Amino acid sequence: MRVEPVELAGTNPIAAALVSGIRAGGARPTVWRKGGTSDLNLAVTAWGIPGAACGPGDSRLDHTARESLSVAELRRSVAVLQHAFGELLGSDGRSPTLRGSDGGA
Repeated sequence: MRVEPVELAGTNPIAAALVSGIRAGGARPTVWRKGGTSDLNLAVTAWGIPGAACGPGDSRLDHTARESLSVAELRRSVAVLQHAFGELLGSDGRSPTLRGSDGGA
């Protein structure tokens, strides 16, 4: 089965929230085109929802014997996700940012 690549819209609310979370932690986000495939390719296409790939560590080492993650990197990534979810979720636990969004593929 061939999985087609996806390109996310510049208005993607998930990517914007993740970028905000990275900046809130004092880091400088790097946005780039992801090579390879992931569940993101399937979900964005099949469900028509916005999404983004984001993760800690050195992506050049993904799926190699040298892939690793420090506890500090793990903690930073949790803080980024907490910030992003806080931006995306309304006080009622729903997601007004995503409702009716065209920020998917």
